[in-house]
Amino acid sequence: MKNLIRKTVLIVAMAVTLLGNANEGLSFVEKDGEIKKTVLKIDHVKPGQLLSIIDVNGLIIYKEHIKISGVYNKYFDLTALPDGYYFFEINKGVEIRKIPFSVNLNNVSFNKENESIIYKPIVRVKENSLFITRLSLQEEPLEIEVYYEDEYSNFNLIYSETVENTKILNRIYTLDAEEKGNYKLVFKSSDRLFVEKIKL
Repeated sequence: MKNLIRKTVLIVAMAVTLLGNANEGLSFVEKDGEIKKTVLKIDHVKPGQLLSIIDVNGLIIYKEHIKISGVYNKYFDLTALPDGYYFFEINKGVEIRKIPFSVNLNNVSFNKENESIIYKPIVRVKENSLFITRLSLQEEPLEIEVYYEDEYSNFNLIYSETVENTKILNRIYTLDAEEKGNYKLVFKSSDRLFVEKIKL
């Protein structure tokens, strides 16, 4: 099993193109100067992507799987929420966007400065090589674990590493060409867990 995987590190910088969503965002319906309804607009959605409203403790208040392609628009009456801190979470393709807001005495406030985007690791497979890339503007550590499924359908850890202080991650992992079968990649970063299964 020790020779099942060989790691190759790319030193060449990867050209990363961020797809800006300049038209995405929030607008508001106001009455007497107070926000009464919030309109959330998300561009370039696809069926299966996920929109959630989550409180500061991680409790999911609202969850919706997007059913359309194109532009998503929806009204939310956030003034009905109990006082506290919340955020919209938009889980799309290769990114998770978090839009924080607070509710205080039926008043809603958004903090644009604290909006954040978590970029998911991207895995490509070519023959027996795994190409893993990830963008992390805050250089969050990324734990990478590679598992191989044995004949008893158990996934056994065959490789792990933690990558730190890296904005643009590029890795190539070369799997043993003789070890055909199912692999599972587990990524941990920013209190998130991402799992990808592949077959060689």
